[in-house]
Amino acid sequence: MTLVLQIVLLVLGAGGAIVFAAAITNQFWRGLSIGIFSSLGVVAAFLTITTFESPTAKPSEPIAAKIGELSGRQFVQTSREQLLGLYKDRTSLEGDRLARPYLGKWMSVSGLVRDIRPRGTPGRTKVFLVDPWADEYAFSESQQVRIEVLRRNDKISAVCRIDTIASNYIAYEDCELSDTKP
Repeated sequence: MTLVLQIVLLVLGAGGAIVFAAAITNQFWRGLSIGIFSSLGVVAAFLTITTFESPTAKPSEPIAAKIGELSGRQFVQTSREQLLGLYKDRTSLEGDRLARPYLGKWMSVSGLVRDIRPRGTPGRTKVFLVDPWADEYAFSESQQVRIEVLRRNDKISAVCRIDTIASNYIAYEDCELSDTKP
């Protein structure tokens, strides 16, 4: 509902409350009917104002999704377990079909560093976390300086693009560290 309509309803409702008060003191029946009608305007205005949602503000959205909107990245709104669950009791072919819409999208990840290894591509590094054990996090050369100072069991948080989903692991590409703690 538009803001102008909400204001009109509010003014009508406020006027109705005044007329309703006048009805009690003077012309009872005429004032009562006008007062009831206008009081309905107050209720309608209250309901529209309290249920009005801004088209830009969505408080239930995670921060990563809002950052993604600014950077042009589309973040998944599901957990790692739900993504792996796409393969539960299904063939690989069926799981791959269900997982396809999530490939290329971004996901926030975090965990403790288990190991860091050079990747086949020069300047790229793979990080493996303690849990989940099998997932692979590939970081680009621009992240190399930050990756090199990490130690086993350091806690990291990153945003990564989903490259592969299988029944027992997820491979991420283009990861960017967002936070690290020893």
